Amino acid sequence: MPTMETLLASIIAFVVTNLDDIFILILFFSDRKFISRNIIAGQFLGIGTLIFLSFLGSFIGLVIDLKYVGLLGLVPIYMGLKSFIALWTRGEPDEEIPINLNSENSGSHLRQIVSVASVTVANGGDNISIYLPLYATFSYSGKVTMTLVFLVMTAVWCF
Repeated sequence: MPTMETLLASIIAFVVTNLDDIFILILFFSDRKFISRNIIAGQFLGIGTLIFLSFLGSFIGLVIDLKYVGLLGLVPIYMGLKSFIALWTRGEPDEEIPINLNSENSGSHLRQIVSVASVTVANGGDNISIYLPLYATFSYSGKVTMTLVFLVMTAVWCF
């Protein structure tokens, strides 16, 4: 039986890490070239990938004492600072690489699904940094509860 604490932590973790996904989903849904079911399938595939990676990473708790697992949250801070310093020392990039998800070739169902999933995963670094320590500290039933909450919340986001 899931505890109220597990349910609440799962809901808060999802909402906090996926607020930006709402805006990305709005962009996809507003593009007439994308079919709604492909967007939804892509979003579930992307979130599923993030959940899977976080779940696999949570087994680090078998090797590292659980009181140190929370320190994994420092990894995205380190990565962000490293990128900021690299940008600061290099200056602005010489050219921007355009990302065109609206190309004429995006009519393929699979291509649309993969496009949405790719954007979701690329945008999911913050998700993993939150999900991984939670998965590492939750019991098996807590992990199942968290996964189910994330799937239900993904459906809510797509709705």
